[in-house]
Amino acid sequence: MANPVQVTLTKNSWTAVATNVTQGMIRLLKRGTKSVLHTYRMTGGVAPTLRSEGAAIAPHVNDFEISSAAPIDVYLWIDEEDGTARRDV
Repeated sequence: MANPVQVTLTKNSWTAVATNVTQGMIRLLKRGTKSVLHTYRMTGGVAPTLRSEGAAIAPHVNDFEISSAAPIDVYLWIDEEDGTARRDV
């Protein structure tokens, strides 16, 4: 995939990792044993604010695919300490 970008995930808050995308990959680079959640919004929608708005990413999963018919914004949440993700879109 073209245009890889590293994104710092700020602990205990939603971080936008990809905006206005229909396909791509996200790789968690620095995760440790911390819980990571993901969610998305239709592009232009209101960003998530509550932890409960996301779904958990299994501890053994570090890569996931973005695939949507309409453009979306993808968000990640990491517990307890900052992390790093790479997006390839």
